[in-house]
This record gives sequence, structure tokens and C-alpha cells, in this order.
Amino acid sequence: MVGPVILNQDLRKLPYVAAKEERDEQVLTRYPHGTQQTGTQPDNRVSGLAYVQRLIKSMWRPTPIIPAPILTFDGGAAAQFCACAPPDSDGDVGPNHYVEAINSAFAVYSKTGTLLAGPITYNSFFAPLVGTPCQNLNNGDPFVLYDHVADRWVITDFAFASFPGTNFYECVGVSQSPDPVAGPWALYALPVDAANLDDYPKMAMWNNPQPGGAYHI
Repeated sequence: MVGPVILNQDLRKLPYVAAKEERDEQVLTRYPHGTQQTGTQPDNRVSGLAYVQRLIKSMWRPTPIIPAPILTFDGGAAAQFCACAPPDSDGDVGPNHYVEAINSAFAVYSKTGTLLAGPITYNSFFAPLVGTPCQNLNNGDPFVLYDHVADRWVITDFAFASFPGTNFYECVGVSQSPDPVAGPWALYALPVDAANLDDYPKMAMWNNPQPGGAYHI
């Protein structure tokens, strides 16, 4: 593992480094292009019998009404760098901030929806990890975690030169203060596997090992 490398700079002042160019991937479908499934399909329509309809309704409990959100706002600032579908959007909320991440960049908002920093490409954020794919070969699949125990933020994405390939990394940033904008951040480049891509990685907190617990990927 490489790190920690300390990024002691306000995120609003980071030099811009372009995101890695999107690549075309093979589209995977159940049936080859130009073909379709044949044969008789089961009729899954609900019975039209009025008695059956009333019977089914009587068996269902009333659906509770979900309370309306207290606040909504457009979180699409980071989308300007990503013409990808799906964008693999992710985010987390803390006491004073919301951090949103998509495949090529992330942004920091106040809890009232004001954009505070970003959008910031992962190539900009992880640039200090010189000599690793995290420096300039970030490929997305991000994850954002607010650590409510330590009052810190964690941002990750993966990096590699090519797929299939021989060098797959997870890039991890851990804020050293509760403020994700001001930082500073401790950056890490974690080698995952020489041959296998850690597709769509996720992270969680756990209280083991003691003391202090750990982040688990």
C-alpha cells in the first residue's frame, strides 16, 4: 500500500486534472443481437374476475404514506464530467455536508443544497499518489462514507490502466477533519489484485478489530 500521502489543500484550490476518457464496453444481453426468445410465454396478467380482485385487496394492508422529504436539491454538478450511463452515483450525509460522487468526479454541498466545492475529478484529488494508477488512471465506481464515530469523511474509487489488465488499485481518501472542503486529507493507493478487477467496490465501518475498529472494503 502507498500512503498516507497528505493532501493539505483546500479542495476549491486543487489544480484541474481531466477525468480519464470514457471507454466503450461490450454490451451484454441475454440473447444475441438480432434474435429473440421464442415459445409460448406464460400469461402473468392479474385475474379480471371482480371477486378475485376484491379478495386480493382485502388481504393487503393499507400502504403507509412515506413522509415528504424535508429538502431536495439538484445534485448534478459532478455530472458535467460524466457522459456515462449509469453514472454509478453514490453519496453520504454528515452533520453539515453532503458529498456526492459519480463515476468521474465528486462534489461537496451544504445541507441546504449550496455547492461548496467541486466538481472535482478523482485524477485531481488523488494526483499526489505519484507512481500508482491512482495518480491519473482513475476509473470511477466511487464510494463515499461519513464516519460518524471519528467525524471524518472517506472517498474511494478504483484505478487501472486497462481491462483486462495486470494492475488494479483502490484509491482511498480519509479526511483529517470534519470539514471535507478544507481537509487535510490522507490519501492511500491500495493494490487489490494483479488480475482481477474489484468491480463496484463498497465500504463499511465495523467495531473490530479493537480498539478503534476499521473500514472494511
